[in-house]
Amino acid sequence: MKDGEYYEGQWGADKKNGHGKAAYPNGNVYEGEFKNDEKHGMGKYTYKGYGVYEGAMGNNVRYGQGTFTFANGNVYTGSFAQDKFHGNGELTFADGRAPLKGTWAEGQFVN
Repeated sequence: MKDGEYYEGQWGADKKNGHGKAAYPNGNVYEGEFKNDEKHGMGKYTYKGYGVYEGAMGNNVRYGQGTFTFANGNVYTGSFAQDKFHGNGELTFADGRAPLKGTWAEGQFVN
């Protein structure tokens, strides 16, 4: 493990494999599935001071279906690819503005 990282959970072949919880020096915490030392499968990733992601992970990034709740109360629910909003999804705003619902590409609302 990297300096300052804490891990509690299942191991296999001297790597994080199965369910576990990792805490990182920057204050982020991930609890969920691991495969060959990478976040892979369903999990919850808490980004200190930024927000919380719950959903699918693939090769250490948000990938597939999930929900990201920002610290300011905005919530995105939908598809992710390579850690970005990508595919069908909806971003709702805590301040009551009309939501953005439709297609997203590489983190940007398309239509």
